Amino acid sequence: MSSGKVVAVHRLARLVTLAIAGGGSLVVYLMTLAPSLTWGHWGADGGDFIAAAVVGRMPHPPGFPLYMALAQLAVRVPLGDPAWRLNALSAVLASGTVVLTALTLQFQGLSPWVVLASALTLAFAPLFWSQALITEVYTGAAFFVALALFFAARGRARGRSEWLAVGLAWGMAVSIHATLVLLASLWLVRLGFRQSKERGAMLRFALGFGVGVLPYALLPLLGAWPQPWGDMRTVSGWWAVVSARLYWGYAFGLPWAE
Repeated sequence: MSSGKVVAVHRLARLVTLAIAGGGSLVVYLMTLAPSLTWGHWGADGGDFIAAAVVGRMPHPPGFPLYMALAQLAVRVPLGDPAWRLNALSAVLASGTVVLTALTLQFQGLSPWVVLASALTLAFAPLFWSQALITEVYTGAAFFVALALFFAARGRARGRSEWLAVGLAWGMAVSIHATLVLLASLWLVRLGFRQSKERGAMLRFALGFGVGVLPYALLPLLGAWPQPWGDMRTVSGWWAVVSARLYWGYAFGLPWAE
């Protein structure tokens, strides 16, 4: 077989792997999707997110601004009720996470069988699968983290800098769920090795991250009206919401045995 045919077969195998992983997971998610609002799979915040998306308001702190932007687009899709639409948004984002994971693994030079098995293991891991069926922010957070890892792997495989894109994707992940700022240690370790070889990597990464978290600056547009989370018209009120100060008392609230 000529080298051209080998490349074509390899490319076809990669595309088939992505189609099976992404399409197969999405079909299964839609078949098992919650039909409407549910508290199943720890989805107790679903009603809050659905109501906020429908009326254009802000949910509980820290506001989840990028998720709410996606949710307000999803509730306008003329299929099912608003709850089903946001459940389906979770399914689409979960399926996208599976595809990005497969793409990232392909950059590692793994065989299509290993890539497919790994992607489907993620897709149907019980906890991940459960969040793909309900209205919650977690598959959206996973999607943008997977996007950041994809850009990092692609840049490494092609021998070029993609730290601007990595920072942007991570910032968008933080705009879905603020706790993902804790991934800073991962990126700083990677950048520490890259910075000595590549001038300006840290600056491009920081710039991308800054753009990615800009949705938090837009929260006052949703939260300036009287609401119980804080007065978003002031910097201190904005920070109280974005930092979820309301919940600080719960930190380490469980007994250590749990």
